[in-house]
Amino acid sequence: MKTEQSLDGLHREQVAGTRIPVWVGGLTLLALLIKLWLIDLNVGEYTDGIIQLTLWNNPVVFFPPGYSALCWLVAQGTGDVLHAGRLVSILASVLTLPVLYLAAKEVLKSPKEALWAMAFLALSPIFSRWSQRVMTDALFCFFFTTSLYLTILAWKEPRRSLTWLAGWTGLSVLVRYQGLFFLLPLAWLFFQRKAWRSSSVSLRTISAWGLALLPWLMLAGWIWFRGFGHQTQFSERASQGLLNTAIAYGVMFETYVLYWPWAVTYSLFGLGVLGIVSLRKAGLTSSRFLWLLLLAFVGFLLVQSAFRSFQYRYLLPLLPLWCICAARGMGWVEETIRHRGLRLVVVMVVLLNLAGMSAAVLILQKGTFGDLVECAQYLREIGTGSRVLSDETYREGVYNPKMEFWSGRAMEPYFLTRPQAGDLVVLHNAYSDFEKEHKTLSEQFDLVVLRRWDQVSVPLLPDIMVMSIHPHRLPLTSNPECMAFRFFPQSYSTVLLRLKEKTP
Repeated sequence: MKTEQSLDGLHREQVAGTRIPVWVGGLTLLALLIKLWLIDLNVGEYTDGIIQLTLWNNPVVFFPPGYSALCWLVAQGTGDVLHAGRLVSILASVLTLPVLYLAAKEVLKSPKEALWAMAFLALSPIFSRWSQRVMTDALFCFFFTTSLYLTILAWKEPRRSLTWLAGWTGLSVLVRYQGLFFLLPLAWLFFQRKAWRSSSVSLRTISAWGLALLPWLMLAGWIWFRGFGHQTQFSERASQGLLNTAIAYGVMFETYVLYWPWAVTYSLFGLGVLGIVSLRKAGLTSSRFLWLLLLAFVGFLLVQSAFRSFQYRYLLPLLPLWCICAARGMGWVEETIRHRGLRLVVVMVVLLNLAGMSAAVLILQKGTFGDLVECAQYLREIGTGSRVLSDETYREGVYNPKMEFWSGRAMEPYFLTRPQAGDLVVLHNAYSDFEKEHKTLSEQFDLVVLRRWDQVSVPLLPDIMVMSIHPHRLPLTSNPECMAFRFFPQSYSTVLLRLKEKTP
């Protein structure tokens, strides 16, 4: 394969192999440096991420151990589990870029369009946001994209072993259970092959499949000893009667579809549509890719609608697929628009739309839970011997994971603990009604406000919503209605109170 020295030299050709051109490596390195520079951009982290960092000491059964184990391993070198978690996400997101380049090149047969796919993903607001966060999303996106690439190679090479795909699929499920998606193409590919029925079994084949099945055995062992909690979540969220549940599913599905153009940016969405139309006439590999695209979108949307948690990070694995379509759309634009200046305008609109949205999301949504983190760090610094009651609630039986992580001390659950004079009480407006709790406490104690911390976030992409502008004061976090308020600043506040004996 010839390595091109400039973008102008790129042209459409049949290309195979896994060699990464120098300029792809250079762009990957640039992305790594930028992401490392921004490693401390976010003031706080989300509850799921903190739980995954402390999974071994936490009763939550929703998460497989892949991300947590890798963070623990990296932390042995960094000495800091928080930065280890962020570093894992950053490295995974950066490694996804060249893998997507290889996958796109196999589908599109064009190094230049493959570069466009890589650039689109690197600049995507959803991708940029979750590649800086302590969460499984960036790591799972890497495993998902790698499984996608191996699936495409298996389509093109009927005699290619499926052990790599089986193994990587198992690794992806060890990070997020969504990785089970690739069992469908894996099963189809397996039964399409006739050679395995008559071929002799060798020690090499047994060893390869043994290694491929090892992640699945680890997963089975984890579920056996730890448990699998998602079935409870699905059943809990489907307990409102058949009609109401069906309506809730439909609203969730519809909102995901309606706001997909906003989430990926309108310009990239338009290019993706053009690319899909173009790929319909581009050969067997493209046709199979489109079927996989359809299966992935429908499958992910159906499962996520039934899960009833509206967060576009759950659809992050679909973004590389869309970027491949958008790259073909950009190729179509360059082939169709003859005027050089007009082509440049289209390119600049797309790139500025992506870069501008990403910058806005990173800057405007970096403060979520930052006030709670600052309060916890303050408690760590003052080293008070007083009992601390905090209202942070994840679900029944899991209280104060973020406060305890950031403060380095045990906290009592506020809603389950009888307050006493001398206690410190932490109230956060994402978990409590300040006015109601202040009134309740003031009836029993004299209250001293020690400090208050405030942060603001603009939820351009779904975030923690604390506003009460909704006419019925419905909870907006993880609900489709949150998109109607995506331009409304969310003011997060945490107050630290000391309880004193009430004076007559």
